[in-house]
Order: sequence, then structure tokens, then C-alpha cells
Amino acid sequence: MWLRDRSQKQWGKLCSALLLLITSAAFPQQAKAGFIGEYAVNLFTVTNVNGVGLVSSSDGGTSLWITGPNTGSGLDGYTDVTIVAPRTGLIQFQYTYSSLDSPGYDFSGYLLGTTFVPLADSNGQSANVLIPITLGQSFGFRVGTLDNTGEPGVLTIMNFGAPLTSTVPEPGSIWLLPISGAAAVFYRSRRRKETGKEDKA
Repeated sequence: MWLRDRSQKQWGKLCSALLLLITSAAFPQQAKAGFIGEYAVNLFTVTNVNGVGLVSSSDGGTSLWITGPNTGSGLDGYTDVTIVAPRTGLIQFQYTYSSLDSPGYDFSGYLLGTTFVPLADSNGQSANVLIPITLGQSFGFRVGTLDNTGEPGVLTIMNFGAPLTSTVPEPGSIWLLPISGAAAVFYRSRRRKETGKEDKA
């Protein structure tokens, strides 16, 4: 009786460990918020056109500040900060935009491939953003100006996370799910048989 109980407990622990391992592989965990790891600030490429913007980050990569060009030239220009996505998933971030120039003369947004998506062009604008991205796709931020005069726009990115946990398993590990299900069914079936034998005894 004691050996049978011990065997059941060991089998239960083995199945639980197997299920945890398979679930972890099929559903990758969410990356910590911030510009760290695969999205560390130093891994981004900075591109300036008709002016030199400033890109900075402190507090361990928790936030990113992008200041657009402001040369006084009267020409339009922008500063891009981009990276190639190392994996497929969801990117999320919160932004705030500030500028002492008149609304519309400076602007900001994010880049997805060759597409520029505007976010803000007036002081005080802010929001939360969620973007699906695929492996190898270029992603980043832009702060631009129409005339390089007045005051520059400043885009602050906070609570950045990539990729987020997905409800869809990664293609390479989806085959693990039937195994986890079969293991759970087999364990429950075995336990019922053992219990039935004890009752008859």
C-alpha cells in the first residue's frame, strides 16, 4: 500500500514537471518592460536627416527619449531610431510628446517597415500603443520637424515590452501541446485504475 502511494506521487510529480516544461516551451514568457536584452538602446540604429537629433536613456533602459532636429535651417528633417525585430510577437509601449513649438511644426510617430504611423504633433499628447510585429521586420520611432526652427519635439517612450506573451503557441512548439494533453489523460486514467483496484481490495 505504501509503495503504491509513493509510486502514484512520483508519477504525479513527473507528469506535473512534464506539463510545466511543455507549456513553457509552447508559450514563451513576456519580456521584461524596458529597453534591455534584445531591445537594448545600443542595438538601435539612429538615422538623422537634415539635422541631428538626440537619443538618450537612463534608469537602466526603463525609458527612451528622442529629441528631434532643430538647426534653424528652415528645412524639414527627422531623427529615426530603428531596430530589426528578433522575433515575432507584440510590442507595447506608452508615450508622451512635448514641444514648445506651435502645434504641427514638429511631430512624432512609430515606424513599421517603411510605413510611418503618426502619434503626436502637439505638446502634452500621450497614449498606450500595441503593435504586432514579425521576425525580421524593421521597427522604431521618428521625431521630425517641418522647418527646423522654434523648439524641437521630444518623444518619451515608457513601459516598453517586446514580445508580449501570445495566446497562440509558436509554430515550432505547437506539436508539444498534444503530448501534454495525452500525458494528462494517461495520468488521470492510471490514477482511476489504481483507485478502482484499492476499492475492490
